[in-house]
Amino acid sequence: MSCVKAQRWSPPPDGILKINTDGSFRKTSHTGGWGFTIRNTEGNLIAAGAGNLEYVSDALHAEAQAMLHAAIIASQMGCQSVMFETDSALLKQAVTTDDYNLSSLASMFREIKFHLRVGFNDVKVVFCPRACNGAAHSLAAHGVTMEVGHYETWLGQFPEFVKDVVAGDVSSMLS
Repeated sequence: MSCVKAQRWSPPPDGILKINTDGSFRKTSHTGGWGFTIRNTEGNLIAAGAGNLEYVSDALHAEAQAMLHAAIIASQMGCQSVMFETDSALLKQAVTTDDYNLSSLASMFREIKFHLRVGFNDVKVVFCPRACNGAAHSLAAHGVTMEVGHYETWLGQFPEFVKDVVAGDVSSMLS
């Protein structure tokens, strides 16, 4: 079942972990948040994270921070075969091509590419509609509300609000 058809999260192929990332940007204050989930083919949550951002230039910057944090955590966890999903077509293009090598965020894109290249044996970055990225979106919104510069990563044991946003995605895939 594809995400577009279900309008919710869809499972990755067997043997692949799906990492959904999202960033949130507040233009008036140049702040934001990031969030990510890591799930297996059954939809079981392996890890999640959320954090606050300050000094954010734009929405793409927040999206890139989300992917960078997720890539670092997933690599440290020893994940090997992964699929990153982002609802930012620009971010997907920036980390899978050389099109943004001269942009103001080029150094961040290079850092993400580096972590993707050395941190995983098999990695794919794909675009997904926002409707298919609900849990990561909710975690990014949570990151906005956190204290400046703070973040949380959950492994194995998850707060109820994290379980709830993930359960909303997975339950729709079962219907």
